Amino acid sequence: MNTIKIAIVQMENNIEDVKKNVQKTICYIEEAAKNNAKYIAFGECALTGYTSDANKLKTINFDDDIFISLIDACMRNKVTLFTGANLSIDDKIYNSYIMIKATGEKEIYHKSHLGKKESLIFEKGGNLNSFETSDAIFGTAICIESHIPEMFLSHSIRGAEVMLLPFASPINCGGRKDIWNKYIPSRGYDFSQYIICMNLTGVSYGLLYDGGVMVTDPKGNVIYENYDREEKMAVVTLNNVKINKIRNKDSKVNYIARRRVELYQI
Repeated sequence: MNTIKIAIVQMENNIEDVKKNVQKTICYIEEAAKNNAKYIAFGECALTGYTSDANKLKTINFDDDIFISLIDACMRNKVTLFTGANLSIDDKIYNSYIMIKATGEKEIYHKSHLGKKESLIFEKGGNLNSFETSDAIFGTAICIESHIPEMFLSHSIRGAEVMLLPFASPINCGGRKDIWNKYIPSRGYDFSQYIICMNLTGVSYGLLYDGGVMVTDPKGNVIYENYDREEKMAVVTLNNVKINKIRNKDSKVNYIARRRVELYQI
């Protein structure tokens, strides 16, 4: 892994105005570039807005002009974008997380573990693909998937140094600070990964999203956090020295390398 400067956006999006969400995203890409960040990450369904109500759901597809404008912004600013959207593909709808590289290439992860209401609308993704760049391998676990340790283990075994955890969690699901502090640092510590959490903010169809950003290092230390409801962007540096040392196969704290898989019954 190389040292990475990444912008993280706690965004208030509009479920009724996808174009406005896209315009905001482009503005943040430009701001990230001005801050010398090569990467930028947004929350779950940041482009389309989040809902588990099929009657209110907005979707986009790769034929939309939306993606042309986002690809142009990434290439023009030399920034790699990570963002969430409801994607319509072959008459199926996915809750997806998308990477658009600074080169214009696109890759997608479809949420594979759905909530009960989500399963009535969305198609389950069928794999745990990661996003590989010239600086690092990024894995992702969307919202409730952050509670499934096997996802982090799988990504770690396959080389992911950074886990992106986009959320769309309203306040009635609990405050992000209290909940994340119960388990997020241990995810990073156990699986030797940087963890980046970002939640939506604002009000959508009567639900209050109270924001939240947390970044932990591969030893489980919190290196950045914010829990106010103001829409904002933070820029964080992920240093490569600590994680490369931990992930060395001869490191005494490379716990993944010491697993004895023949003992585990699953």
